[in-house]
Amino acid sequence: MKKMKANFCSCSICERAKDAIRRYNKLRVGWQLQAENARKLAIVEAKKAEGMSEDAIAVYLKENSHLLKCNRCNGSCLEGSIYRKFSKDPSTCLEALLCDKVHVPPLDLATLDDNFRRVECETDQFFCYRQECCSGEHVQLTLNADGSRTTQPVCGWDAVFSDMPLHERTESDPSTSEDTTHSVRACPDEYNYPGRVSWMDFVKVSTSRLLHVIC
Repeated sequence: MKKMKANFCSCSICERAKDAIRRYNKLRVGWQLQAENARKLAIVEAKKAEGMSEDAIAVYLKENSHLLKCNRCNGSCLEGSIYRKFSKDPSTCLEALLCDKVHVPPLDLATLDDNFRRVECETDQFFCYRQECCSGEHVQLTLNADGSRTTQPVCGWDAVFSDMPLHERTESDPSTSEDTTHSVRACPDEYNYPGRVSWMDFVKVSTSRLLHVIC
């Protein structure tokens, strides 16, 4: 006998965010691979035009494997980076995009053993993300050269991935005929790949309610 666990959250927005992260994480591997293959094909064609043999081209590619990697994101999208790892699951996503959790002493609880008896001198400390981080309002003021001040995010997508190229895409709502422009920083290997419905699904939740509902 096992205690039944909920498979879905009753919040449809939360479930949409989780599903978008799951599908995005699964499909982005293929997007990155196809982008690398495209760069490889371009190099092969260029070397053939120079008269290089196939064997020589194979050696060249092996010795210059870095040429197959993306060079448009300042190294922020390469293997092992936060950008590559953040979409593993919602928890990993929040850890990457938000500031560290803070301790909230009033919500601490007494530590209980397996028989639900209090363990002396032990407390289960409660940690959570700050509300301003979840709502995208954790910002700082920056003094400009002309004396003016601008507000910049401390955490969140734009702050964490500030080195990424900025993309814009306008979508039209057929029911209202209104246009919505999405601006997001992302690796071109993923954003520019044809057939990116799942990517746009992720963009919509990541730039609006994703952090707020999961927190």
